[in-house]
Amino acid sequence: MKINKKNQSQSKAKKTVIIILSIITLVLLTGTALAYVKKLGPFSTPSTNTSTTNESDGDESETPITPTDDKSEEPTTDQIPVETSSVAEIDILNQKNGYVNFSATATNIATGGTCTVVYSNTNAKPVTKTFAAIANGTGITCNSPQVSEQEFSYLGDWTVTFRYILNDKQATAEKTITIQ
Repeated sequence: MKINKKNQSQSKAKKTVIIILSIITLVLLTGTALAYVKKLGPFSTPSTNTSTTNESDGDESETPITPTDDKSEEPTTDQIPVETSSVAEIDILNQKNGYVNFSATATNIATGGTCTVVYSNTNAKPVTKTFAAIANGTGITCNSPQVSEQEFSYLGDWTVTFRYILNDKQATAEKTITIQ
């Protein structure tokens, strides 16, 4: 059998095409694997209910992902009815000495619940603080720990949503603060 240059060049072209296709396949598989790992995080497994709680160290809270057919889960804040007879009011909301200060009250409502303050801006991750309510003569007072300016990743207007939640009722108030 005689090997000519034409057969030899066709063989090289086939090898080149195979190598290029192999590289493209390898890149696609690697990209898919990296996207999957990034979505789940290192050494984690998929879950249908993931949530984090916020503590005073500034961690961000994520809304739990709950199956629609599971009635044993706690309702989200949107599912808790607002107590129409109660009055929630943000009393102190200012930025001073490197911190954002917050205080609110809710009246005509039972005492003992939880206070949540969410600072939100469409250009940044929300900053959420949850803490215990303090009973006063006519309802509750919520004094949030000071929030460092460094927790706000964006300068500008932030919507501050205050929620006092007790059992199956909530009182809410909302204001805007400009982080400078």
